[in-house]
Amino acid sequence: MKRKSLVVLVVVVLTLLTFSGCSNKDDVVTMVERVENLNHELSIYNISYDEYMKEIKNYFNSEYTEKKLFNRIIPGAIGITESKEEFDYKSYYENERKQFFKNNFAKYEIKTKISKTYDLEEDIKNVFVKTELTFEGTDDTNSINLVLTKKYVIVKENDKWKISRDYIDFHKKENPKKLNYTTFNNEPVDYITTVTMKPVKINK
Repeated sequence: MKRKSLVVLVVVVLTLLTFSGCSNKDDVVTMVERVENLNHELSIYNISYDEYMKEIKNYFNSEYTEKKLFNRIIPGAIGITESKEEFDYKSYYENERKQFFKNNFAKYEIKTKISKTYDLEEDIKNVFVKTELTFEGTDDTNSINLVLTKKYVIVKENDKWKISRDYIDFHKKENPKKLNYTTFNNEPVDYITTVTMKPVKINK
């Protein structure tokens, strides 16, 4: 499956969770954790598009438009949205994208780790995320095992911490490579929160 198709599938619902190692968790980490939850819930159709957009805007800075928020969570739509002056994001999510997802995948498992907060500058922070995803396809060719890493950049806006960017890298487990966003100042990232979800079947 091509990289663009893979990116469409890298975010899934986060329910039936167990948490560990949260003793150093601050408000910034809690915010990133909530954003990851929302991403997963939207991707697997556990919440509506309107519910997602209403809450997710609270965590990103004012530069984030609906287009930016949509493309960061459904990256496979980037080429489509950029080719049209007007694009119905909600319709695409609820129709074409939903049909593709449910036609190709039957079950998934997920394990996510979230780091402590790292101070880059006085008003700039980083939080890192590492996720292992296993998608069981409706046939053998659709089954995917991925490892993803992310770096969130968090800045002060109107005296509140807001996400200004998030970067992502990934590889298939069967084709490992050195991933970006796993170190800070050349030291391994310290992951303090682990989220593990039991296998979940995707409803048709």
